Amino acid sequence: DTIKKRMRRVQMNAAGVEMNILLTGILILLACKISSFSGFFIGAALQNLLMALTNMTFVKGFDGTAIIGELLGDRALYSKIKDVLKNPIYRTYLRMQGLNGEAIIFVSYILGISQLTLPLLYLLNIGAVILCFI
Repeated sequence: DTIKKRMRRVQMNAAGVEMNILLTGILILLACKISSFSGFFIGAALQNLLMALTNMTFVKGFDGTAIIGELLGDRALYSKIKDVLKNPIYRTYLRMQGLNGEAIIFVSYILGISQLTLPLLYLLNIGAVILCFI
């Protein structure tokens, strides 16, 4: 909250995801170089990739929501989702605000759909952890 520039806040929220993607690349390189442990490294790389994807979902508390909120200039975007999805009068009001209002409506639908995909990503993460040890 003390960081003034919007893109710095976006970059700070994306740091964990960037680290997961970097680790994925490093682990894939290790899998190519050290063939005796390639299964372990591939499993760990898959786990890091799935963690990055999970963290980028638009679910409350994850970085994806904070990043989208910062980019759209609305840090309380998540609290508006239910209003946008259930209230046609509010959607009409947002449409009158122009492109930013349309973007908030679009992102609200994406956030609503993301709520449904989160359990699937959790199952994939659990499967990736299990694959590391098989």
